[in-house]
Amino acid sequence: MLVGQPILATFMMTELNRPPGGWDAVEARVDLYRPGGGGLSTAETYQLFDDGTHGDKNIGNNTWSNLIPAVATQPGAHRLRAVFDLTLGGQTVRREAQYSVIVEPEPAPGNCLRIHCNDSVDVAAGWQTQLVACLGNLCLEPDSYEVTMVDTEGWLCVRLEDGAFESVYQYQYTSRAIPGGEPTCLDEEMNVFICVPPGTENGATTELTLVVRPRNNPSAVQRCVTTYRVVYPGITPVEPPHTPSRFALHAAFPNPFNPSTEITFELPGDASLQHVTSLQIFDVHGQFVRTLVDGVRGAGRHTVAWDGRDEMGRRASAGVYVYVLEAAGQRASEKMVMLK
Repeated sequence: MLVGQPILATFMMTELNRPPGGWDAVEARVDLYRPGGGGLSTAETYQLFDDGTHGDKNIGNNTWSNLIPAVATQPGAHRLRAVFDLTLGGQTVRREAQYSVIVEPEPAPGNCLRIHCNDSVDVAAGWQTQLVACLGNLCLEPDSYEVTMVDTEGWLCVRLEDGAFESVYQYQYTSRAIPGGEPTCLDEEMNVFICVPPGTENGATTELTLVVRPRNNPSAVQRCVTTYRVVYPGITPVEPPHTPSRFALHAAFPNPFNPSTEITFELPGDASLQHVTSLQIFDVHGQFVRTLVDGVRGAGRHTVAWDGRDEMGRRASAGVYVYVLEAAGQRASEKMVMLK
């Protein structure tokens, strides 16, 4: 994330920590430690929520969140430390977890229009979520922006005044004027959702294309494509044959994770083409941790699991890790966070 953007603090409390019937009370909060002067850190405390508000996506699923706005005022590692005070029968116990979020400096002028999107998102039929289209650090004159969203299967929908949802295939929205350099998320004014129709086949997908065009500079158009796929709990969809046309490294899933995650990458060409491929993991300081792939892989989509252990089989510590893919004469890297 960039300086000035909100941090979504999210922690999952496993079922192993939950007694039969649940706790009498749960006090959940997060301490945010951010870089300070002289090598010190400054800390602020925020409540965490499991009620579908403040950035929390599902009510009562033991995943606690809070969207902390505009706290990333300077680049560097921001440490999130969750504290759960759990009360049962008049006795209180404490559980703690932490991970780090890397905040990057603003991009250089001249390359400042950014759209934040995902390569792929797994959802379940009947699932609804409001779309977030973030524009960050607009190094342009104050202007308004035309935003068009198009999907292929009719999962895009809008909420009507009576609270019902209506499916649409294309939705266009014009934002307010945004001062240059001021990040903003358009969902504050848009009423656009992804609504997966009930009964949708397991493994079905739709692609949502987001097009952003500055009104005073129509040639500076930006596009973002996100693929949504239905995955029913406990059922793995059968993936169709896939021959990618590009080299791609996707976001790890889940991320953050504990104890393991999966990394998916794509190698270009037809099925007969082979690539010398390397996929390695490094810590945030650039120290080597583990080699996941070192050899020849065919063109197509590949998924590799990391069990959170280093090259010697030892459990790696919680924190931020970088995974690097090299193949077909190209190189790409992404970040992931392992929770304690």
